[in-house]
Amino acid sequence: MATSFDYENRDVTVTLTRKVRNVGDEIAPVFWRITYRRKHKFYKTGLAFTVSEWEDFLKRGLQRHSDMKKTLKNWLKRTLVPIIDTLVEDDGFSFDALNSRLGKSDITNLNEAFTAKIKRLYEDDRVNYAESLKSTLSSLQKFKKNPIQFAEVTVDFLRKYEKYLINEEKSVTTIGFYMRNIRTVINGDGEPYLKGSRYPFGAGGYKYTIPKGERREMALSLAEIHMIQAYQCTESIQLYRDLWLFSFYGNGINMTDICRLKYSDIQDGELTFIRKKTKNKRRTVVRIFIPVIRPIDEIMRKHGNKDRGGYIFPFLNGKENEKQRVRKIADVTKEVNDTMRKIAIDLKLPDGITGYSTRHSYVTILERLNVPRIYIQNSLGHTAESVTDSYSKMAERELRFKYNSLLLPKTNEEILKNLVDAAKKELVYN
Repeated sequence: MATSFDYENRDVTVTLTRKVRNVGDEIAPVFWRITYRRKHKFYKTGLAFTVSEWEDFLKRGLQRHSDMKKTLKNWLKRTLVPIIDTLVEDDGFSFDALNSRLGKSDITNLNEAFTAKIKRLYEDDRVNYAESLKSTLSSLQKFKKNPIQFAEVTVDFLRKYEKYLINEEKSVTTIGFYMRNIRTVINGDGEPYLKGSRYPFGAGGYKYTIPKGERREMALSLAEIHMIQAYQCTESIQLYRDLWLFSFYGNGINMTDICRLKYSDIQDGELTFIRKKTKNKRRTVVRIFIPVIRPIDEIMRKHGNKDRGGYIFPFLNGKENEKQRVRKIADVTKEVNDTMRKIAIDLKLPDGITGYSTRHSYVTILERLNVPRIYIQNSLGHTAESVTDSYSKMAERELRFKYNSLLLPKTNEEILKNLVDAAKKELVYN
C-alpha cells in the first residue's frame, strides 16, 4: 500500500516499513527501506509498533501520531530526498555514497576503501588477495601522501600514476596488476564508489585502459621433461626438483594446492581435491582427480610425512593460521623456481622455466598426443562436463590413468636417450 512516506527516483525507492525480526515478536521496529537495483538497506527510525499501532500510524488524519509523522516526513523531504536526487543526477548513487552523505560510513576515500576490503579478505582467510591489495595501497601511498578522495580518481589521475610506476621501473605486468586492484576497490563489491561519467576505467580515448603485459608461456617437450627427471640433483635441491615433477605429472597442479594436499585426499588410487584458487569464486565446485602414477607415488614415498597423516608434504605442519600457511607456500614456490633456474642452466635450457611451466607443458604435450581436449579441461578443473559423455564408454578413472600414463618414459634407456635428444631441441613457445 502506497503511503505518503514512499519516494522513488529512477532505480532508487524509499519505503517506511515495519520489520519483524523474530517470529512471534509483538513489537517490531520501523525502518526506512531503501531499494537500489533489487538490493535493500534498512535505516533505523527509532520507532517500534505492534501490528495494530502500525496500521493506525499509517492511517491519514490520526492526530495522536501527527508529531511523529511530521518528523519523519521532514527528514525524508529535507535530508534523504535531496541526497538521493543529487547522487542519482550525478550517476553516483551507491549505498556507500549514501552512507557517507548521511554520516553512516567510515569510508570516505580510496585509501579507506582499500583498508576495509583488505580487512574483510583477511577475515575470510583470503590472504593472497589481501596481500596483493596491500602492495597496491602501499604504492598509492608513496605516489600521493594524502588520502585519495574518490573524486580524484579520474582518467588523468590514473595516467599520472601509470607514469609514476614507469619511472619506478615497474613492468607492464606489475602496472596492470596495480590498476586492476584499484578498479576492484572502486567497484565496491557491486556498489561502485564511482559511476557513470565519473567511472574512469574502460576502452577508448575517454577512459583509462589497463595495460596488459606480454605473457610468455613456456612449454617443454616430453623429452625435456624426462631430461629434467634424469638430472642428478644434490640433496639440497632434490626435494624442489621433485615437487616440480610432481606438479607436471599431477595435471599441472600448482604449489599452493600441492602443499595443501592431505593423505585423506587419496581415494581409490587417486588424489582428489578442489583448487584453492576457485573455492571462493564458483557456485559449482569442480573436483580434480590426479591418478597416482609411478613418479607421483615415488615422490610421495620419498618426501611425504613418514606417519602418513595430515599433509602429504610437511611444509604446513605447525602453521596454525592462513597467513602463516600462505607465507610458507610462497617460500616453497620460490625455492622451486630457484632450483629450476639452476637446473635449466646446467642442462643448457633457456631461462623462464618456473612452476607454471608444468601446467602449460602438461596441456601442450597431451594436445600433441591427440588426447581429447575435454579430458584436458577436466584435468585442469576448467569444466565439470563428463569426459565419457563425449568421447568414450570407458570409466573416467581408467581414462585418467590411460592418458596421464602417456607422459611416462617407457624405460631408463629412453630417459638416457632423451638426455641427448633434448639438448638438440628448442623449448616450444605459445
